[in-house]
Amino acid sequence: MGKNKLLRLSLVLLLVLLPTDASVSGKPQYMVLVPSLLHTETAEKCCILMSYLKETVTVNASLESIRGNSSLFTDLVAETDVLHCVAFSVPKISSSEEVMFLTVQVKGPTQEFKKRTSVIVKNDESLVFVQTDKPIYKPGQTVKFRVVSLDETFHPLNELIPLVYIQDPKGNRIAQWRSLQLEDGLKQLSFPLSSEPFQGSYKVVVQKESGGRREHPFTVEEFVLPKFEVRVTVPKIITILDEEMNVSVCGLYTYGKPVPGHVTVSICRKYNDVSDCFGEESQAYCEKFSGQLNSHGCFSQQLKTKVFQLKRKEYEMKLHTEAKIQEEGTEVELTGRGTSEITRTITKLSFVKVDSNFRQGIPFFGQVRLVDGKGVPMPNKVVFIRANEANYHSNATTDEHGLVQFSINTTNVMGTSLSVRVRYKDRHHCYNYQWVSEENEEAHHTAYLVFSPSKSFVHLEPIPHELPCGQTQRIQAHYILKGDVLQGLKKFTFYSLLMAKGGIVYTGTHGLLVKQGDSEYFRHLCIAAPFRPIQPYTTEASGTLLLLFLWVLGGIGGIWSHE
Repeated sequence: MGKNKLLRLSLVLLLVLLPTDASVSGKPQYMVLVPSLLHTETAEKCCILMSYLKETVTVNASLESIRGNSSLFTDLVAETDVLHCVAFSVPKISSSEEVMFLTVQVKGPTQEFKKRTSVIVKNDESLVFVQTDKPIYKPGQTVKFRVVSLDETFHPLNELIPLVYIQDPKGNRIAQWRSLQLEDGLKQLSFPLSSEPFQGSYKVVVQKESGGRREHPFTVEEFVLPKFEVRVTVPKIITILDEEMNVSVCGLYTYGKPVPGHVTVSICRKYNDVSDCFGEESQAYCEKFSGQLNSHGCFSQQLKTKVFQLKRKEYEMKLHTEAKIQEEGTEVELTGRGTSEITRTITKLSFVKVDSNFRQGIPFFGQVRLVDGKGVPMPNKVVFIRANEANYHSNATTDEHGLVQFSINTTNVMGTSLSVRVRYKDRHHCYNYQWVSEENEEAHHTAYLVFSPSKSFVHLEPIPHELPCGQTQRIQAHYILKGDVLQGLKKFTFYSLLMAKGGIVYTGTHGLLVKQGDSEYFRHLCIAAPFRPIQPYTTEASGTLLLLFLWVLGGIGGIWSHE
């Protein structure tokens, strides 16, 4: 699914822009944009832009496969310097996915151009999964499960499932259901196990109409539930500078009630070189304590870490906690465990948003985050940012999320790379083979120069925060247009295009007048783009990836930027 997601978020540039001398020669420029992954029976969009045309042309598009051709749209009338977008849909195919050839033909009284490229065509796949009421069953119990189907926007789908069956550990099909019609996107089923079934791993298998297959495992075995559970809560990470750590132990019966009783806790830091010759004391240093469980079945202790010598190198960089609860009245004893990692990293800086390239003369933007050794953002801290190639030295204070935004002037960068270093504190220079020193991790990033023959660029300023749904977002574009590209021009036009879930959802045009005599433009352009609520495309995603493309035509052969 991850692969398809990447494909769906890409564009195919079908008709390549002509070289930078196009305006001088008067030759036409053609560009057609279409998603490289097309979903069947779904509204897709294709955008066409042509420049330096002296006539009106028509555009046709078709898909070619081994079974024949199908027309997407015909005789679309296209005028010069107008961004035309046309909606189309692809008919359903027999297989779940197929590589086809997309052909676009531009034809006029004196002009004709034809381009053929490959695209992936895919049927919309439902998301089918199986849920059982528990992961483990005893012989003689009833397995209760349900089959759920959702479309790609996570709405219930009432599809027909050709076959559902249960398979035992020997590979035998022990139950099956045919032509299962889902209602409200699900169907609940059950199957009683025999008193002496094969023990081991079973699975529920769902075969979809498209040929896809989903499996869900469960286990059948004789087991005895423990009388109660011991839960140990310790910090996942502690730093070598932490002076205290909290340890909490709770005993709960399987039905949720607290366990009355007594707890014994042992916290150990093992030696790196363990010896069996000198007993337990040569294997680890341990601290032990005990106490009575409270009315909630819990016991907590604030422990001084000094006894574990967290900065010493001869120990493992972990603390192992073991807790034993003895139930009152029965003397039944059960054990729980927990582990804490010891880290020498006190603070850590990392780039959150940063471009891999820079354009000379256009600001270079970045965003860094400062966290402590446990990964918690650190607000109101001063970090130092340096980029020697740009003679940039600055400091900034982190916000409530531990974030800092910066912008570097690249006008005077003469080389082909720009190295950015961000630090919070200077490195600790003391070293001793017996001791672990604290570390404040810096962030380093190198961006490389984007080459442009005309030294003209356009770049979208990154948005530092999450985009709100249902609102219009203003996006800043920076551009430089130089020299020959402006000769004879009265106006140059910016075109913007917004993609979400792999489809084109917004296009815009922004025209700017050229003042006679100007040889260079270095300005900012604000684009207002609507961001509507859109469902995530895959179940793994926490949000929707939006791609905004911006380009300008007018004798410069096309300059691109996207964010």
